[in-house]
Amino acid sequence: MEITEKRLREIVNEILLNRKTSELQVGFDLRLGHNHDGMNSKGWSWSDWLPIYGGTGAMTYTSVTTTFFKFCRIGKMIHIIWNCIGITGGTENQAISFTLPVTSNAGSWNIRGACWGSDGATYTACAYQNLDNNTMLIYKTGVGNWGLGANRRIMGQCFYPIA
Repeated sequence: MEITEKRLREIVNEILLNRKTSELQVGFDLRLGHNHDGMNSKGWSWSDWLPIYGGTGAMTYTSVTTTFFKFCRIGKMIHIIWNCIGITGGTENQAISFTLPVTSNAGSWNIRGACWGSDGATYTACAYQNLDNNTMLIYKTGVGNWGLGANRRIMGQCFYPIA
């Protein structure tokens, strides 16, 4: 099942307005018509990306095993999907971070993505773009700082604008 360009715009607007999250998570599983040869009928292709991982404050995110981190350019938007697990160290802080594969043109937008995280307990996490240094920040939703230790998993998806 392919998503039309009109529906893609609606999905992006819903993400930016933080509406209909459960519907969006189901919709994104469609992979925008992606098939297994890396291209879909619109000519979009997925590329691998190995970001630089880190954390806010004095927290680190190291020894990261990236199950997948892919991005796809669709017009003037980038769609990223990720799944990785690593070790947090240093001093507990609010967010795990990673660099974006293509420089964002978000301006004053607060880009959000749907994601999931775990540091021993399962919970919903939120992704926000850090406009100052072109990174994505993954926060635990409503539960404070990331704990320190192994098996800190983040996975999710996001769309963001490019020049």
